[in-house]
Amino acid sequence: MKTRLSALLMICSLALTSCGDDCNNLEDVIVGTWSSAMLGSGNFTFEEDGTLNDPLNILLEFEVNGIVFADKKWSVQGDDLIILRAESMQDPTQFGELTLDVTSFDCESMNVESGGTAVTFTK
Repeated sequence: MKTRLSALLMICSLALTSCGDDCNNLEDVIVGTWSSAMLGSGNFTFEEDGTLNDPLNILLEFEVNGIVFADKKWSVQGDDLIILRAESMQDPTQFGELTLDVTSFDCESMNVESGGTAVTFTK
């Protein structure tokens, strides 16, 4: 009984520690579905594989000469930059990028800035 209780306490301790650590790493926090009242209604999802699922073009929309850059990706640099990239489906060498400066984040929200505009994302 004593051994089982000790093992249970150790597992609970590891679980709590793991959850706390995930909220300190932007690359872990960003994965999931988000919204922003400041950008309009709808959701966008940062997929674990680096895909940005943004069908309503809430975060990112690029079009050049009638070509829509619909292949959207994201990456994180450090804990303070998110790079959003939209590529042409016909030619991935044609792309547009947007850099978001992350001013703060936790497990349920992110505050970002781009071009002097501050926006909050919530899960």
